[in-house]
Amino acid sequence: MEQGTKWLSPNPDIPNTEFEKPTDGLKRILTYVILKNKKNNNVFMHVNTHLDYIFLKNRIRQIKVVIDFIYKFKDLYPILLTGDFNCGKTKDEIEKQHC
Repeated sequence: MEQGTKWLSPNPDIPNTEFEKPTDGLKRILTYVILKNKKNNNVFMHVNTHLDYIFLKNRIRQIKVVIDFIYKFKDLYPILLTGDFNCGKTKDEIEKQHC
């Protein structure tokens, strides 16, 4: 029914934007699709993203963009969020990262 891309930045609707440095050097995005099952007319949204793998501060800012985006649709559709959140480290390891 619908698909799109948003940039994980202060300006999600402006292509190729990002948070200020330092970053991992990659323009991070979320992609989404709203699908409708032809058999039962059920509709849902799927959102996928990949967060900064180096800087915790950027991951936090990026996931806030994702949350703000999906929050707009929370009462309209069930939402499936997937991605590489790059948060497999322990809390102590994360706190030692560049923030």
